[in-house]
Amino acid sequence: MISTNRIFNCYKDELKYQIYSKTLLLIFIISISLAAINLYGLVSKAEGAYDVYVRTYNEFKDAGIDVEAMLKSPLNRDIKQTGSDRLTKVDNPVRFQFEEAGIASQLLKGPNIITNTLEWLDFVFFPIIFTLLGIHFVSYDYKYKTYKLKVIKAKWNKLFAGKLFALFTCTFFIFISTLIASYIIGLYFHSQVVNRIPLEQFSSLPQIDNNKLIIQLVFSLFICIFFALIGFLMGILFKSFILPTIIFLVFNLILPVLGKYDIRNMIAIISHEIFEFKGRFILFMPAYIPLYQSITLLVAIAILIIAASFLYLSRQGKYYN
Repeated sequence: MISTNRIFNCYKDELKYQIYSKTLLLIFIISISLAAINLYGLVSKAEGAYDVYVRTYNEFKDAGIDVEAMLKSPLNRDIKQTGSDRLTKVDNPVRFQFEEAGIASQLLKGPNIITNTLEWLDFVFFPIIFTLLGIHFVSYDYKYKTYKLKVIKAKWNKLFAGKLFALFTCTFFIFISTLIASYIIGLYFHSQVVNRIPLEQFSSLPQIDNNKLIIQLVFSLFICIFFALIGFLMGILFKSFILPTIIFLVFNLILPVLGKYDIRNMIAIISHEIFEFKGRFILFMPAYIPLYQSITLLVAIAILIIAASFLYLSRQGKYYN
């Protein structure tokens, strides 16, 4: 009981610091701003797709072609994707632009807001945000020399557990609050789409099937926790904020994917199974490995990161050296 109470006290102290330091508020503002940029872009995407459809319709009509017959005719697509570039060849331009406008008009409707927010944040911004959060959770004790005060209250392993649980809590809070705020913003932007585009024209089109939302949420939360753990370990190893931040940014933003077992490639394998990327962000096509291998390896890496963090600190005999 005493051990549990000490962990809980460490946990509360970590949360209080993050709240008082305005770290959570800053990250929340950044996350919401990034999400809002994407949601506003989806409004522009819907308007642009509708304008292209209208122009295509009028061009073929002015050329004396029966566009109504084209709208009722089937559409054949030949899609080729190289990296993030997707090339689509079609045999019915009018029907194609009609369907594209219909899809774009649905991207801000209901649960699609959440899916498009996750697609936008999961693969570029969330990894950076939560890696930096993980680094910060460890590095501020080195910066402000507060570890000496903390070891007086509890042993290093209790502090380690409290800090780790606090990191998970903050990650979950930022993730959920970002999605809630994004959903509210998305509903407002959807009202703008309704006012600007006659959506009844597209009532004959099937609705976007969003039956994987729960899986998308679980996987996205895993991504956030996974990169928070990476940052946590990097903070322990480097005992600073700047150097591990630079190393991660170089790896994540500059270096290309380093093979099929690169964590970015394994994340992409899973992502293409549960996301369709119909919005503004299209994820690169990964080098193939079986889905179960990607899932197993990522979970194993997350466990190894926790174990490595624990073992590194345990060899020092106390919390931080």
